[in-house]
Amino acid sequence: MLKKLRAKSKDQKGFTLVELLAVIVILAIIAAIAVPIITNVISGQREKANYQDALNIIHAAKLYNAENPDDNSLTYDDLKKYLGHARDTSFTVSVTDGEYSITGHAGVTDGSTEQEIVAKSGEEEPESTTE
Repeated sequence: MLKKLRAKSKDQKGFTLVELLAVIVILAIIAAIAVPIITNVISGQREKANYQDALNIIHAAKLYNAENPDDNSLTYDDLKKYLGHARDTSFTVSVTDGEYSITGHAGVTDGSTEQEIVAKSGEEEPESTTE
């Protein structure tokens, strides 16, 4: 009888509980390392998308101002013809002596510090400044 039990146990295949727990622990360690990294990547890409959206708004303001040179304070309602889609519509673009600055947009706000993007007529890349 004992020989039959031993013969049966040798034919059984599968994982032991210890092996399964080891795999679960390894997967948990990998997840603990990967989740913060992925979260940082997503956050960084969101910031870049907001910044690019703000740059698109400034370019739209330049187009609008070419047709309406007397307007010097622009909102989303003024620029939506040129934008098509904006992620954040609560912004103001100020135009002073050919200088375009955008405030109140997610792409230029860093926590509690108010920032603005300023572009001069003819400049390709606007610059970001902190107030």
